[in-house]
Amino acid sequence: MNRSTSSFLALSLALSFSGAADAANILVPQHAATINAGLAWAGPGGTVTVDEGTYHENVVMAFDNQTLRGDGNVKVDAGGGVGLIVPVAVTGSVIEDIQFRDCSLGILIAGDDTEVSDCKVKNATSHGIMSVAASVRIEDTSVKDVALNGFWLSGDGTVVYKCQVARTGEAGVLALGDFISILGTTIRETGHQGIQIGDDANAAVGCLVQLCDISLTGWDGIELRRMASGCTINENDIYDTVDDAIDVRWLSEGHSLTKNVIHDAGDCGIEVDAANATISRNKIYNSWNDGIWLQGDADNGMYFKNKVMFSWDDGLYVSGTGNTFTKNKGKFSLGLDRNSFVPMAANIYVDNVFFTSN
Repeated sequence: MNRSTSSFLALSLALSFSGAADAANILVPQHAATINAGLAWAGPGGTVTVDEGTYHENVVMAFDNQTLRGDGNVKVDAGGGVGLIVPVAVTGSVIEDIQFRDCSLGILIAGDDTEVSDCKVKNATSHGIMSVAASVRIEDTSVKDVALNGFWLSGDGTVVYKCQVARTGEAGVLALGDFISILGTTIRETGHQGIQIGDDANAAVGCLVQLCDISLTGWDGIELRRMASGCTINENDIYDTVDDAIDVRWLSEGHSLTKNVIHDAGDCGIEVDAANATISRNKIYNSWNDGIWLQGDADNGMYFKNKVMFSWDDGLYVSGTGNTFTKNKGKFSLGLDRNSFVPMAANIYVDNVFFTSN
């Protein structure tokens, strides 16, 4: 019998005789040789504090309201498995200051009300962090060098705050649940979108992306897919995207895009093919196609005080109907162009100024 197994059995026996109902503060490796043994000993509401070092195990949170805490130099080598799992029956977990590496999946969260902070995931062969639980908060956590998505989120009410994502095979953040918030997060070098909200099967209602820094994306910077609705995209910096900086897709609707700053979009600064959008006070520089492009289903929107500079095609190209354009400005572009099939009366234009030179 190896040391880890004997330690775990000893702890289990101790628990059976002590009742183990009271929360404990367990130190690893002083009290328990492994993280999992420490979690088993700590009981509901207990805290496990892990000393620096590398731990070769697949961690599973054992009871409700447990805290697992490292010192910043704790590394979990998952050996190709999942670094840490919060089971569906375990709620209120707190995971702090631990690094997960060489895993199929860094962290899998199935238990509601989980908090993850100051953690790192690197070299995952699928997603960095996957959460299917509700009311999850992930803060100050970095995900790098993963084969699929940095964050895969389907639980309602999830918050991602001040995280860092780099070098993903697919999206930096894939948000498929309702009322997901992505705040103050830096996303770089993604194979697909920086952030994708919704897909063909998941509506993703009421999501918020604010104060994020997104660059060097393989596809769009932010994509609102069909079925998404009522999302807010505010005050983000988006630059060096291969495709659109922000793409609002067909069948999504009711989105608000405000005060975003866009540089060097490989296609359009903002492309809209959805109804009832509010696009205001965005600044768009050096787009390789249109600054703002409204496609055929972009109807009944409000476009107010947007500024477009140095777009290689039109500053504002309009195909939708029932929209109101007020005080939008463009310089060094081909100007404001109305699709030849859309009569002037189909939209309202007030005090827009577009010109090609000083």
